Amino acid sequence: MSTRAVLTVEEKDGTVFSIYKHGDGYPEGMALMMVEALQFAWTLPRFEAMDWSAAFIAANKPVGGGSVYITSGADYHSDLDYAYKIGQAKNGQLIVACVSLIEERLMFYGRLKEFVSQYGNTYAKELWNELVPSKNPLTVASAA
Repeated sequence: MSTRAVLTVEEKDGTVFSIYKHGDGYPEGMALMMVEALQFAWTLPRFEAMDWSAAFIAANKPVGGGSVYITSGADYHSDLDYAYKIGQAKNGQLIVACVSLIEERLMFYGRLKEFVSQYGNTYAKELWNELVPSKNPLTVASAA
């Protein structure tokens, strides 16, 4: 069974773009997909919701179609497990909200870096460190 989710990408003026993801919509899957989108989006701090939405689709659309596409919003779907929102704060950071629709609770609200730190696998964290240079990189678990 697939874990379905909608990601809403919000512009500073309130304009939104929504993307449906048919599978892997749980936080660990979305953390990786959001990091992969950074490879196709404008380099931060430049952020445009339309561009970031296209980058997310480009990074996650399988060859042959399906699985991820533009939608009119979370209300359009009756079988979602999660709803996400991403936008840019005034300081340039990307802010993520993750809501479990099954549990009807906010699971996460904060910087994308913190979301990836909490939910991302080793590959997601390594990719983050490669794509977003920082004096304070994400800690990657070492192989035992």
